[in-house]
This record gives sequence, structure tokens and C-alpha cells, in this order.
Amino acid sequence: MKRILALLVFIISFFCFKDVNCVKDFPLPSIESPLTALNKYDKFYLRMYNKMPRLEQSGTDYINDKLEKNFGKKVHIIRIDIDNNEEIAKKNFIKALPTTIIIKNKIVIAKNEHYVTSNELTSTIRKHL
Repeated sequence: MKRILALLVFIISFFCFKDVNCVKDFPLPSIESPLTALNKYDKFYLRMYNKMPRLEQSGTDYINDKLEKNFGKKVHIIRIDIDNNEEIAKKNFIKALPTTIIIKNKIVIAKNEHYVTSNELTSTIRKHL
């Protein structure tokens, strides 16, 4: 499985780099300049960074707003920093981050130990309401 994934990443990166210019096309900076020319990998990462959503800044607010719009006051979302609350992590057997736990009447109904999209979270909540 790892070899297939590595091969897939290699093939995708091959097609992503086809329109990127090489370092030779850029004038070399003088020795006094602290800047270096961008190579094809730097340009690729800059392009991908601009296209990626910034999950940490706006993703949680978006999910919270979407859940509040769909469910109103029926659902309460609580974020817990397990570095400061290790007892809660031990009590709920949290081994991976992010972990989403759905609790109803003090009983754990669902637990996901991976990133959950807002659509997956909404469907899981609807199933258990």
C-alpha cells in the first residue's frame, strides 16, 4: 500500500511540475543579497499553499456555524485542549488527534479518531438525534 501511494504521489508530482520554470531561467542573485532564486519545488509549494484552505483559522468556525444553522440549540460543541486536560483524554481513551466524540445523555454514541468533514459530522449527528 505504501509503494502504491508513493508511486501515485510521484506520478501526480510529475504532472504538477510540467509547467514550472527551472532555476536556470532566473538570474542568480548577487552574493551580497540574502535572497535566493525560487526553484520549481518552491513555486509548487507556494501555489499549493495559496490554494489550500486554512483549516486552523476558519475551518472550525465554518463547521460550528454550519452545525448551529442545522441543529440550533440541540447541539453543543466543546473544544478541549488535551494538553491541559489529560484526565479527560485518559477517561475517553483519546489516542489520536483530532478526535470527535458525540455524547448523548452521558453516553458515548460515536467516536471518530480522524479528521471529520462537516458533512460527515452532520450526518452522524442526524443519525443519533
